[in-house]
Amino acid sequence: LKKSFTDKLSLYKDQVLKVKNGELKNEKRYFLTTSMVVDGEEKNIIFKFYNDNNNWLIYDVDVLGVSIVQTYRSQFGDILANQGFDALLQKLESIVIE
Repeated sequence: LKKSFTDKLSLYKDQVLKVKNGELKNEKRYFLTTSMVVDGEEKNIIFKFYNDNNNWLIYDVDVLGVSIVQTYRSQFGDILANQGFDALLQKLESIVIE
């Protein structure tokens, strides 16, 4: 997940990421809404954090309304349904090796 996000974010070089607002969803969840202007259009990026023993960690990033975690969950679900657990495990191992 970390590599996927940083790879995607690296496509936006020399861009300014502006913090718009933050929202404490509950004592364990915090959403930070930011924006970036791409091709003259403002795009929202929401960083989703969780509190793990007073350490705030990112668990998901929502770009243009698309959650990275949901995207992976959908892809993994498709592999499980069509190819089985062994194929999913092989796919995950190949990602780790990259």
